[in-house]
Amino acid sequence: MERILNIGPVKRQEAVAAAGLVLAMARRDLLERSPRESALAAYVSGGPSIDELERRIADRLGLTCAA
Repeated sequence: MERILNIGPVKRQEAVAAAGLVLAMARRDLLERSPRESALAAYVSGGPSIDELERRIADRLGLTCAA
């Protein structure tokens, strides 16, 4: 990952591999957190409420949500 941050010319294949790694890490983080924890991490002022984010995340994961 450090190489990606030290941007220099990269080949398309390297860029695709790096993007895949970022997506895999994000997916892992999403699956390791509860929908509430993910909602709290995703919340930004002016956007959907934490409860709405939690509902959306739970729906996307096929879970029911107490909110």
